[in-house]
Amino acid sequence: MSKKVAIVWRYLADYRIPFYRGLKGYLAQRDIELKLIFGPTNGNGSADDVQIALPWANCVSHWSISVGGLEVCWQPYVSYIRDADLVIVEQANRLLLNYWLIAKRHFSRQKIAFWGHGRDLQTGPGTVRNAWKKLFINHVDWWFAYSAEVKETIIKSAFVAERITNVQNAIDTDALRSVKAAMSAQQLDSLRKELGLGSGPVGIYCGRVYKEKRIEFLLEACFGIRKHIPSFEVIIVGGGPDQDKIIAATREAEWIHYVGPKFGDARVPYFLLSDVSLVPGAVGLAIIDCFALEVPLMTTKFPYHGPEVGYLKNRENGLMTEDDLESYVTGVSGMLVDREGLERLKRGCRAAASIYTMKAMIENFGRGVLTCLET
Repeated sequence: MSKKVAIVWRYLADYRIPFYRGLKGYLAQRDIELKLIFGPTNGNGSADDVQIALPWANCVSHWSISVGGLEVCWQPYVSYIRDADLVIVEQANRLLLNYWLIAKRHFSRQKIAFWGHGRDLQTGPGTVRNAWKKLFINHVDWWFAYSAEVKETIIKSAFVAERITNVQNAIDTDALRSVKAAMSAQQLDSLRKELGLGSGPVGIYCGRVYKEKRIEFLLEACFGIRKHIPSFEVIIVGGGPDQDKIIAATREAEWIHYVGPKFGDARVPYFLLSDVSLVPGAVGLAIIDCFALEVPLMTTKFPYHGPEVGYLKNRENGLMTEDDLESYVTGVSGMLVDREGLERLKRGCRAAASIYTMKAMIENFGRGVLTCLET
């Protein structure tokens, strides 16, 4: 009899679609059925997009309430996961279904696994949120950790290392690579003229524009870099609550080029006109794009990065300075005038791009599922 694995998620972003499609194929080849149950709302794409791309997945409504600033969510998915040999859930304090699964684990042969960060990365390690997460960190049969650093965090909580899979979280960059390869010098020159770019060097910020991305810090840093390198210019791609700050800065500085939100392949030419990617705030999966497009990411020792910041090797495939404006400006400026050093970082990006791939993530996750079922 074939085994069944269920992954339960509050909602699914569209960038996860290639992963789930690949994982289903990987497991099917090994006579394991993958079930996917998710909620109808999300902040990146739509549930309809997921349902069309993954017709075998189940989109089921859930409900949430907030009491005194504390949100709890009930996912009525019990009937969908009853026959699963392994249920993989998001490690999140608010999900009541997780506690139900943990409670019945001692009376059932069904295995439970967490997939997550090990702790809340947006708060300090000593907070109530993280204390609560740590309380339940060992009450599962398996762990799917986002990165090697997350795996170490879980091990420190006394979870058995052999029952932790380092997923090596990634996104599919094949389309970005294809667009990059097809982009002609003439097309890039045309865009350069359209933007009014000078001789450079050029930095880029591409992503959502909100508090955790530290847009004010980014703009101050750009003005600082401009003082060191008078020909420096920056392209800012994205939209969000703090975009008015960028628009105001463009009135003061014609060398700040704000192009608004661009999605998917449309982002590529702006990266290809740039020497470095400037992300002084929270770094997440965007680092994978930077590797694929060979535009080294420059950040700081900001305490609230996503786990993917662990892929950055300082002065090998990117730059991480101390978390203050002067250090960041000095570090980025120094790298922009060190053409040999910049080429070294680009070679590092190419090497990293061959490691942090969707194929590797699917294989890592798939092997973890197989080992968990066999254990």
